[in-house]
Amino acid sequence: MTRFALPGLLSALLLLPAPAADLPADADKRVKEYEAQREAIRKKADDDTAAALTRLVADLTALQEVYDKAGKKDDAKAVADRIARLARDADRAANVLVNGSFEDGPGAAAGGFVPVPAESTDIKGWKVTTGSVDHISTYWKAADGERSLDLNGNEVGAIAQTFKTAKGQKYRVTFALSVNADSGAEAVKVKVAAAGKSEEVTFVKKEVSKENMGWEIKAWEFTATDDETTLEFTSLHTDEAFCGPALDDVVVAPVKK
Repeated sequence: MTRFALPGLLSALLLLPAPAADLPADADKRVKEYEAQREAIRKKADDDTAAALTRLVADLTALQEVYDKAGKKDDAKAVADRIARLARDADRAANVLVNGSFEDGPGAAAGGFVPVPAESTDIKGWKVTTGSVDHISTYWKAADGERSLDLNGNEVGAIAQTFKTAKGQKYRVTFALSVNADSGAEAVKVKVAAAGKSEEVTFVKKEVSKENMGWEIKAWEFTATDDETTLEFTSLHTDEAFCGPALDDVVVAPVKK
């Protein structure tokens, strides 16, 4: 009997011809049995990976608490950042948002950004709810893809997206946060809100440049209270009209029980 190594097996699957409409019943039965087995293997692999990730996050969370209690704040923050990145990477496939990295929007401009005013829906999937935001193209390097946002456009702004949810289901929000590289602030805050819950998230400016924005991955959770939920990000940086929190790579996914 021929045995495939995993890469060879995947290649063989990709080369399988489309099922014939007149496939004999016994052959069709075997194909369906194989497809059911393949799905069971895939699901088990997904479940095993998710379980391993859950254990890793639990272990890292415990270490973060140890570092916090020992006063090792930098170590605790590094572990927290890694936990958020692991969650973000795991959640990408189940992301319920549209255009979470803001790639589809007004496009490039001569200055490297385009101001987007209140009530605008020019950024696909999103609506500017208050003030204005800047849709960034080449002005600085994005966390993911080629586009990102400055939540302070010509004034302090906010942006939101409404999406389908399952009532009672917990969701995890991960996003990349930084600050306009031209800002003179030592730190900026953004409010993330959904389903009647909100939290203020801070980015502390260290060595930030347009080529190295120092993006940090933040994580937050909410429980859906309806069949639709609106997620909103609001700049809380009122000291500088044109320089605010930078936002990118937003992912929202259900938390597996």
